[in-house]
Amino acid sequence: MNMLDRIKLLGLRRQTGATATEYAVIIAIVAVVLLGATMVLGSDLVNFFNGVGGKLPTP
Repeated sequence: MNMLDRIKLLGLRRQTGATATEYAVIIAIVAVVLLGATMVLGSDLVNFFNGVGGKLPTP
């Protein structure tokens, strides 16, 4: 089998769809982004929800 045949064979082995490893990488990236956003906006979110909670009538 020469080099050209090997290259053609590699072209025939195209995979479609994501594997579990790719999903794990995507989940890890989303987790890092959410963690970063929480760290940056954390105190602002707490203040926002405390303000909303303060405006709600008590039962």
